[in-house]
Amino acid sequence: MAAKFAVGSDQYRTIDLRILEIKRQLNQKSGSPLDPEKVADALQTIIESGAQITVKRFPKPVLVDYSISLSSMIKVGNYDGGDLDAIAAHKFFGPRGRELFDPYLVRFNRSVSTKTIISTLIQRKLRAANIAELLAFGAKYPEEQRESQIPGLNALCKSEECPDITQAALLGGGAHRRGVYLCAYVDNWEKSWSRDDSFLAVPL
Repeated sequence: MAAKFAVGSDQYRTIDLRILEIKRQLNQKSGSPLDPEKVADALQTIIESGAQITVKRFPKPVLVDYSISLSSMIKVGNYDGGDLDAIAAHKFFGPRGRELFDPYLVRFNRSVSTKTIISTLIQRKLRAANIAELLAFGAKYPEEQRESQIPGLNALCKSEECPDITQAALLGGGAHRRGVYLCAYVDNWEKSWSRDDSFLAVPL
């Protein structure tokens, strides 16, 4: 739970004046003496310190091999449960070849909307992982999905077995069980996600 602070009227007035001064400097016709990106990053840091957003970065990058099928990716990851047949039948059209990416797990301390998650990722120059990246991450870091559910906001799946668009997620069902499951895709930016979810992201 985030700490709560009492804000006095003098403190509020001081903060308000400083924010107005920042806006004044940014809005000068001759050009701003402040770097707008640094201002935005600093403000975002302040906002996130209250929201307690946790961003976990991993020591080693993940290799995703787009030359193999999703069925092969599932085998590489040793997944033992979930909607594996439906995912394996999905025709994924991604980049070609093999790519390394630096994975990030972003977690909030409260339930959040898809809109909030995506905007937070963009501010950090990140994007939601696709289904191939999600499977490759689970293979590289298998213990993470036992700590929290990892929905793939961009890990969309559709196949003859499962004709509706669905969204993949990594879940851990116990000490040994690890699976990849599908849930109904809701095209709604206000969809609410659990505070217990972690979201896989990669650099833009």
